Amino acid sequence: MEGLKMKYFVLKPEAKAYNDIYAEASRRAMKTYSNHIRQENEVLAKELRSWADEESVKSMNFLAPKTNKYNKSVQQTRGKPGR
Repeated sequence: MEGLKMKYFVLKPEAKAYNDIYAEASRRAMKTYSNHIRQENEVLAKELRSWADEESVKSMNFLAPKTNKYNKSVQQTRGKPGR
């Protein structure tokens, strides 16, 4: 783990696409950190939680893959005869 030893670890809470697992992990880490420091620094804890919550809401604006009336992904049905 020599390459991972550093002073800071940067999180990226802003999602760039639907189901961005790295952004989701960052938001969860921010919330966990916020809970941990809440008694020591309530202002910072609230700001971190608010930021993570705002990014969670923004990430919901990315559209999930569209589905048709048979609940199959549209991408799965494209180009198939009779669909």
